[in-house]
Amino acid sequence: MGNAEFISRLLNVGLRGGTLVSKFLLIIMLAKYLQPSSLGMYGLLVVSIAYSMYPLGFEFYTFSSRELVRADIKDRAQKLKNQVSMHAVLYIFVLPSLLLVFYFEFIPWRLAPLFLILVVLEHLNQEAMRLLIALQYQLVSSVALFLRQGLWALVLVPLMYFYPSIRELEYLLTAWAVGSFFALCLSTYILVKISAIKNNAIMKTEWRWVLKGIKIALPLFAASLSVNFITTADRYWFAILQGDTILGAYVFYMALVTAMITFMDAGIFSFIYPRLLVCSAKNDGEGFSKLIKGMFIQVSLVSAFFVLFIAFFADWFFTLLGEAVYSENIGVFYVLVFMVIIQAFGYIPHYGLYAQSCDKQIVVSSIVSVPLFIVSVLILSQYNVRYAIPVALCFVYAFVLIYKLYAYYLVSKRVVL
Repeated sequence: MGNAEFISRLLNVGLRGGTLVSKFLLIIMLAKYLQPSSLGMYGLLVVSIAYSMYPLGFEFYTFSSRELVRADIKDRAQKLKNQVSMHAVLYIFVLPSLLLVFYFEFIPWRLAPLFLILVVLEHLNQEAMRLLIALQYQLVSSVALFLRQGLWALVLVPLMYFYPSIRELEYLLTAWAVGSFFALCLSTYILVKISAIKNNAIMKTEWRWVLKGIKIALPLFAASLSVNFITTADRYWFAILQGDTILGAYVFYMALVTAMITFMDAGIFSFIYPRLLVCSAKNDGEGFSKLIKGMFIQVSLVSAFFVLFIAFFADWFFTLLGEAVYSENIGVFYVLVFMVIIQAFGYIPHYGLYAQSCDKQIVVSSIVSVPLFIVSVLILSQYNVRYAIPVALCFVYAFVLIYKLYAYYLVSKRVVL
């Protein structure tokens, strides 16, 4: 690793770390000053916005990222124009359907405008970040992510501390939208600059290319809907089983454990998987295997540190919050820690399969995980409603890990499933 690459990775991890710290401070502030039921509503908003992004994106990036990596600079503008046109069509059909969550009163109507604005901004930012990472502009993507999820939180946290009147979800969502807007401006500027769009301002959309990408992305879209159905439905189902108050604790726990995945994405996955794509394109099997082994070692080290940190500080931290609901349900938190570690290791064979265009295996594991989750919760809830959701998630991610490991082993041996 050269000095420039080391500095780039250090800055990247620093920015992602700053984003994590900002989100951590924000969720602490919400847990400290909001009722657990209000924190639970915030959790439902977050997962609803995240899930809404999938039908808008259609997982088209799984096709376009590979195409952009292989394309000459002069061809990037056309491909980006094609992708933007495809998303524009999806917006026309998908955005009105999102109003159903308000019609059925899952979320209050007063939050509908901010919800829709955030869905659009977050989707556009997500697509831009994926393209930047695929083109190996990880540092730019981290700066944009910091604007989108970190900086506005750093500003809002002290304001919420000194001004109790702004401890409302409307102010929180407005600040989020402002940060997301500036992040999109930065990402758009860089993508325009590196894609020679200014020299290709007027281009017709190549719908044949778009249709080709949709056919390729469709199975992965179904898989993503399945996987993220689980991480959306779990909040709603937990609320039904345990009520809004304990849902607030569950949302808080999930925010803490998923921070580890975010950190790994910044310091490990976002750097290694573009190289996996390159090795796969060059048929460099030895280099590919070394990258996978390096990913495993780094994930293991981060996971070990995460577990040790929690073992020493979790009890003290939850007691410090002052709300009994967080310390009384700490067992749920420990199960979720175990779950997220299984999930992290599952990303290793996932990226190995994805880089080799082995989409079928990814799709199968994702789709099967939905009925497995539903059946697991139905069975476990007969014995313990409090732990039914987190334990079922452990079963799901363990299945995904085992299946993808086996699939990667067969692919590495050039055996077709």
